[in-house]
Amino acid sequence: MRPYNQGNIDFFCGIYAVINACRYAGRKYHIFSFKEGCEFYQYMMQFLIDKGLIEEVLHHGSSFEIMQMYLEEARKYMLEHYGLRLLFKRPFTWLDMPVKSATKVIAKYLRQTNTASIIRFENKDCGDHWSMIKSVPSHLKKFMLFDSYLYSHLEVETCQWEKAKKCSYVPREGIIFIKILPKK
Repeated sequence: MRPYNQGNIDFFCGIYAVINACRYAGRKYHIFSFKEGCEFYQYMMQFLIDKGLIEEVLHHGSSFEIMQMYLEEARKYMLEHYGLRLLFKRPFTWLDMPVKSATKVIAKYLRQTNTASIIRFENKDCGDHWSMIKSVPSHLKKFMLFDSYLYSHLEVETCQWEKAKKCSYVPREGIIFIKILPKK
């Protein structure tokens, strides 16, 4: 399975991160065809248009609030179209722990079935970007990505909770755990 890719001149990485996370975490229950992926993308884009947010996202990207809206819409979409429940949480928003300790928690979570983790990071290479972590190797040095810009990984040692030079800024609330389960 390959991630869906975004264009080079848009800021829709948040939508791609959500769709890719749903595809990856839900692959045990449903493998999206290309047409189904396009329909999911079109649904999310129509949501932005209906909410009057398309211009905001096109020019500035997706805020935490808009990402929350994406997740809530994706939850409805997955249940309605595939009978799958999308569960999500932001485990580090209020926790005070070093990034290296958080990496262990992320790795443990991703070893569970039907999971993914969305991550927001900002660095000199790609600017502000939403992506998806598919795994963390046992050495805990990299986040392996399933990314719309085809980034393969993010070095954990460069990640910091606060902005600084020569680092990848990862806001605590920018890590979102995803789980897909069948409808009860």
